[in-house]
Amino acid sequence: MTYLAEVAEGVRAQSWTGVLDDHPRRQSFARPGGPAADLAWARARLAERGLRPTTPPTQVRTWNLSSLWRVPVEGQTVWLKVVPPFFAHEGALLALIGGARVPTVLGHNGGRMLLAEIVGEDLYAAGLPLQREMVNLLVDLQRLWADRVAELLALGLPDWRAPALAAAIADVIDRMRDEISAEDRGTLAGFVRGLPSRFDEVAACGLRDSLVHGDFASACVNAER
Repeated sequence: MTYLAEVAEGVRAQSWTGVLDDHPRRQSFARPGGPAADLAWARARLAERGLRPTTPPTQVRTWNLSSLWRVPVEGQTVWLKVVPPFFAHEGALLALIGGARVPTVLGHNGGRMLLAEIVGEDLYAAGLPLQREMVNLLVDLQRLWADRVAELLALGLPDWRAPALAAAIADVIDRMRDEISAEDRGTLAGFVRGLPSRFDEVAACGLRDSLVHGDFASACVNAER
C-alpha cells in the first residue's frame, strides 16, 4: 500500500515526483492544495471572530465522506469539517437547528463548516444505554421538524419521501439494467411494483415525514457527550 501526503514543510521521506491525475469523483479535500485551501478558509473565518490559532491544526481523519481537523484557538478548540457536495447542506442545517444540542456553527460555506467544540467525554465506544439516549435525542429532533419539511427542502436537503425515493430506485435499476441478469431484473421489477404498498404500510403506522440521519448507527459510535 502506498500513502500520498501533502505537507506544509519538508519531512524525512522519499519524495514523489509523479503526477496525480484528477478524477471527477475525487473530493476537493483530496486534491492537491485542497487541505491548504480549507485551512486558509478556516483561518479567515476565525480572524473575523477575533480568534487566533495557538498551535498548528491537527488532521484527525480524512476519508471519502469528510475531512476533519482540530484547530486549537485561544481558550477553546474548534473543528473544521469538509464534506462532499451531496452533504453540502450540513453546515446550513446545523446553523438552522442551532441550540438543539448540536455544535455551534462559527461559519459555513458549501461543504466547509467551522464548528465550536462540544466539551465532554469521548464516547466513541458508547454502550447501549447511551445509544438509547442518542436515539431519543434524534426522535425529539424529528418531532420538532415534522411540521417544517418545506424549510428542510428549501435548505437543500435531499427528498427521500416515498414518491421521490420510489422514482430514484426505479431510475437506478433502469440505468443499470444492462449490468443486471434477467433473473435479477425480474426480482427488482417486482420489488419496485411493491413499493407503494410498502410505503402505505409505513404511513399506516403514523410516521410522519421529517428530518432523518442517513447513518445514525455511525453517529452513535462517533459521539461526544
